Amino acid sequence: MKRTLMTLVAACAATTGLALAQAGSGAAQSQNWRGRAYLWLTNQLNLTEAQKSQAKETYRGTWQNAKPVMEQLRENRKAMSEAIKANDMGKIRQLAATQGELTGQLTALRAEGQAQFYQMLTPDQRAKMATIEQNMRSRLQQRAQWRQQWGKKSNQ
Repeated sequence: MKRTLMTLVAACAATTGLALAQAGSGAAQSQNWRGRAYLWLTNQLNLTEAQKSQAKETYRGTWQNAKPVMEQLRENRKAMSEAIKANDMGKIRQLAATQGELTGQLTALRAEGQAQFYQMLTPDQRAKMATIEQNMRSRLQQRAQWRQQWGKKSNQ
């Protein structure tokens, strides 16, 4: 449960970052989930225009730094698939270690972007962000409980 909760928080952070990084014009924002998430979050936090601009720049920089790592991850996954098909246990272990290192790098980049975003928020906005995160955690826990109950019913 704790791992799932941390995954949700990380996903929220990544989604927020990507939403802010990829948000474009108002028309484009309303046409995809990242744009809608960006609009929703900026409305919830009541960001000023300067904060919106700063957030976009922060996340664009994070996105640009993350792109090469994501490409390396993609290539590593392809190599892993080939190693699996070849039953090459040594290569599988090597690629798994590489995958872990790259995932760690990507997590650090995203967390650094989130830290920069968080630092630009006012104390009131930080409190609101904490409330949003807590609400997301609660919804995740409710879904996990529902899945657990549903799973028990389907096994009977």
